[in-house]
Amino acid sequence: MKKIIGTLAVVALVVSSAFADVSIGAWGRGLWSPIAHNGDDAVTGIGTSWGAAGLQRVGFTVAGSSENVGFVVDVAGENMTPNDGAYIWVKPFDFLTVKVGRANDDKLRGNGCFGLFNWLRIGGGWAGEDLTFARLGDGRGGYGKGAIVELDPVEGLHIAAAFDIQNGEDAYKTYQDHAQYAVGYDIAGIGLIRAQYIGDSQLSIRDSNGNLVSAVNTINAAFDLKAVENLALSVGAFIPVEDLNDNAKVVAAYVNYNFGVATAHAIFNSKFYKDAADDNKSGIMFGAGADVSMGDNLGLNLDVRYSNKEYVGDGKDEIAFLAGISKNLTNGVVGIGFEGGTNNVGPFDGTDAEAFTFAVPVKAEFWF
Repeated sequence: MKKIIGTLAVVALVVSSAFADVSIGAWGRGLWSPIAHNGDDAVTGIGTSWGAAGLQRVGFTVAGSSENVGFVVDVAGENMTPNDGAYIWVKPFDFLTVKVGRANDDKLRGNGCFGLFNWLRIGGGWAGEDLTFARLGDGRGGYGKGAIVELDPVEGLHIAAAFDIQNGEDAYKTYQDHAQYAVGYDIAGIGLIRAQYIGDSQLSIRDSNGNLVSAVNTINAAFDLKAVENLALSVGAFIPVEDLNDNAKVVAAYVNYNFGVATAHAIFNSKFYKDAADDNKSGIMFGAGADVSMGDNLGLNLDVRYSNKEYVGDGKDEIAFLAGISKNLTNGVVGIGFEGGTNNVGPFDGTDAEAFTFAVPVKAEFWF
């Protein structure tokens, strides 16, 4: 009986595959620090770029699609806790797509990812994804728990709305405070221009210590230049709708230039806000880096970033840097690096606030 059931299952899979496409993909990253120093003691650590403590990400995606319906299940496999996406999409017309579930939309997202962001994120290395334009989802770069409606009426034009549904909440709050409305147009040969309203956004709000705090509705606009060969430039701004004391206006930019054997990067992020004493504060972070090909699939990764005390929010400036060597493999990367930072900016907490801290991360990354 088990053989018959198994055979029927295989037949069903073959028949269904004739009418639809089901695929499996995977991506993951882990960073092991066999030696590090937190300013007090020599320590060890393991984690991901976005969290020094915990396990690596071993994620996979199962997706199915036909002409006008499909699904996506995105399992992070990180720390064995829920951090997953799962949604159904339907396309009743060529220009309309509706997603229902834990979903996002990356078509207009503005990133500036390099260097520290792809290793252990210390100091200004946390700036990267959603730098100039936030992905559609929950308003903070994650999955929205509800629905996304996407319109593509003509070539180059993308209109989308994402609703992070809160069950039982008043409808007006859902559509005002837990929603994103975005429009973007890709001007052929020039670049991508876009704007959005982010309800209940936490991207641009900092208290008098520079920490992300309560939410506020925000306008986000950005432009990506595509007219210059080998050059990528993205600039963007986040402007709070409400003019409250601690609300921060954010201006950000990222640029890279490909020289062939090397790619140079530069990043800028700023936050303008008022502290508890109603004093104007200007927090800035800027940095530069390079990815250099050394042959035999080896690459050198360099990055250095400066953050002033208003950007950091704890009364001291910080410098963080990375020097790493990576080797590209068939379906992944292995690397080892050295990261350091002033004023206890490293990934592992110590008690000396003014200490120089460092880590020697070993990176393992895969994709299928």
